[in-house]
Order: sequence, then C-alpha cells, then structure tokens
Amino acid sequence: MSARAARVRTGAPRRWLAAGGAVLLIVASWLVAFVTPTEAERDAPFVTNMTIGERATGRNLSATIDAVRLSYAVHTDTWAAEGPTLWVIIELSAEAVRDDSGALLAGTTLRVGDRTYRASERPESLRRQGLSTGIATSGVLAFELPEAATDGYGVLDLSLADDPRVDSVLRLDIDLAALDVESDIELAPTAWGR
Repeated sequence: MSARAARVRTGAPRRWLAAGGAVLLIVASWLVAFVTPTEAERDAPFVTNMTIGERATGRNLSATIDAVRLSYAVHTDTWAAEGPTLWVIIELSAEAVRDDSGALLAGTTLRVGDRTYRASERPESLRRQGLSTGIATSGVLAFELPEAATDGYGVLDLSLADDPRVDSVLRLDIDLAALDVESDIELAPTAWGR
C-alpha cells in the first residue's frame, strides 16, 4: 500500500469527525438559544396563585383574602365616597414571612383587561402598610373602577414592591361580573392580629 493511499484512508474519517463536530456545535447552540429566557421571562416575578380563604405565601409576604366585594358607596368613621364609579373592596390580612425590615404592602394592583388600577390612597387601607413578621395585619384594599370595567375578570397582584420583578407576587383571579353590587360597604379599619 502506498503512502498516498494511507493518507486518503486516514483523511476520510477525519472529515466525517469534523462534520459531526460541526453538527453537534450547531445543535448545542440551538439548544442554548432555546432554553435561554427572554428579557421579559428573566425579569418576571415568581407568582403564587391565591384562592379566597386560603393563605398564600411568597418569598417574604403571606396573605389571606377573606372577601371581594363591590359597591357604589364606601365609608369609614371619618371618610365616605359615593358613585358614579364602583369600588372593588378586598378584605385581607397580610404579614411578613422572613424579615419585617422594609416590608410594606407596596404593590397593590388590580388589572382589568389592558388597564391596571392601583389601590386608592383615599381611605385608610393596607396599601403601603408596614408588615410585621408572624403578626398578621388585617384591613382592606379599595380600588375605584369605572362601572364598565367590572363586567369581566380582574387580576389582583400583591407584592412588597411597586416593581415586583424577580420577586414574589401573590395573585388572585377575580370574576368581577359574578359579584353582587352592595348599596354601601363599611371599610374595616386596619388592625394587628387576626
């Protein structure tokens, strides 16, 4: 066997090995691109779904939604509001789980369709209320919505930050159209322990 024939025979397996390696690199790069999260996925909060009456816990926030109510008029001992908008009242208790330093219920939003509403600052509520570790604080969140917004579904998000990216969010899906409209709701004062 000549030297030239030996080189041809040993060169063919090397070419197949190089082609196989190239295919393997292409498949590996496709796999990396497939499993790499998008920017929106990378920054998305960690969602814990809630149900009414059940305690839900995130990284440093635990809450129980007791009731969701709807009314044209709401009042406290010192404040009142009446129509033409509707008030969505969330009765809940919340507490910090690990550390109460800086634990405020700051992220309180209700998303209906493509619009997001923040909890009202007008009545006394749990909005921006400081939370203690292991001691539940009970009260309400009040959202003022146009009447047409209550014909569908809403999504309540609770978090410790206004911007909950890469943190936990407690989420409750609400069928607003299924709620009965009450004539007047007295808002419970914010109180410790429950």
